[in-house]
Amino acid sequence: MSDAGLKRALPDHLSLADWYELLIAKAFFWLSEERFHKLTNAKVYRDREHDVLEVDARPLIEARRDSIWFCPINSGCTKSMPHPRDETIFTRIAEYPYAHWRERRSRHERVVELAVDHSVADIRDHVRRVVVKQGTEILSFIE
Repeated sequence: MSDAGLKRALPDHLSLADWYELLIAKAFFWLSEERFHKLTNAKVYRDREHDVLEVDARPLIEARRDSIWFCPINSGCTKSMPHPRDETIFTRIAEYPYAHWRERRSRHERVVELAVDHSVADIRDHVRRVVVKQGTEILSFIE
């Protein structure tokens, strides 16, 4: 994310600091492997190893439903096109405009991010496995 791109994407009532504080107050999860691989294959990340927590989403959502937000964009990305955003881009599950996005996007693109307020202190209870990846390649598993 670049400050210049973010400035173009935010409305006047939100400062860069406001947006960063909003993001820092959440724990983020990718909902599709394809989206995740866009990140890990980006030039700045493709030569790095990543420890990836693969999470069982259903129990996580059941346990945290009241503190979960859905977002239709990558809220931390302003490259190559800084899509407009404000604090309303995050929507609670029950209010998410799923029908709106179903008409406009493929199945795996209707919700791009799942964000949880603050943190997921019990993340260990939701992890299926930990995978060490570089780009799309699985290098190993962490026991």
